[in-house]
Amino acid sequence: MEQHLNILFSAHSTSERYQKQAAHFRLVKEARLAQANTRPSLKQLLGLQLIAFGRKLAQDTKPAFVE
Repeated sequence: MEQHLNILFSAHSTSERYQKQAAHFRLVKEARLAQANTRPSLKQLLGLQLIAFGRKLAQDTKPAFVE
């Protein structure tokens, strides 16, 4: 856990920090699932896929600058 926090705070840019934070939360979620020894429900899987799709879309889409 401490290692994950060190990675978070070593990020230089805001977007890099968000990416590292997302990876950290994903690792924490996977660890909790492993401890509980349960599989995620279909609703959780669909939610995770929707989140992943949204993140990919946000990375692929360039922000529009209005002047």
